[in-house]
Amino acid sequence: MEFRRQLVECMASLVSQGLMTGTGGNASVRLKGGNEVLITPSGVYKASLKPEDIVKIDL
Repeated sequence: MEFRRQLVECMASLVSQGLMTGTGGNASVRLKGGNEVLITPSGVYKASLKPEDIVKIDL
């Protein structure tokens, strides 16, 4: 859950600093072992993301 929380905080920070638009862009983190990635959803206002909004995908 820590990586999810960090992604949420990162996206909120980027939006508040004007470094990205509210719904544009994504961020991801590759998990230990290298086969899974946590990624922010597309088309969602990034400053209002919650950790449970972060998606885990299998490469």
